[in-house]
Amino acid sequence: LPYRILPDINEYILSLKGIYHNVKIIDPYLEVNNSNTINEYLSYFVDFQHPSLKGHALISKKIINKIDPLLDIDFKFTDNCDSYILINDNNEKIFSANIKDLKNSLEININWLEENIKYSSAPFMHKFYLEKAKIKRKICN
Repeated sequence: LPYRILPDINEYILSLKGIYHNVKIIDPYLEVNNSNTINEYLSYFVDFQHPSLKGHALISKKIINKIDPLLDIDFKFTDNCDSYILINDNNEKIFSANIKDLKNSLEININWLEENIKYSSAPFMHKFYLEKAKIKRKICN
């Protein structure tokens, strides 16, 4: 994955599987890479490395499955402002984003992307994530 995790680091982390009984390793690589479209793939991230809410939901599901393989949870995203429903069996819990925190995160992300686009070897990706963050900021205002 370009701009994601360095392959050597990922290989080392994955090599720890099964070595320590109290250490569980998850790997969302297959789910992310099996995306049907490039936009679906990119939706797992807010920039080159950091997971979006969708990415965090996938990571959470993988962690929960490692802790309790019989526990089946799902996330249903209810808007474009990071609100979602956590579903377990017939139980549902609604989570709404703190708009102040969301705005702050968006501003940090936007500022970082604007500042670092000039150093990028792939400015089109910076522009993609920058535009996505600006749209979200406008929608969630």
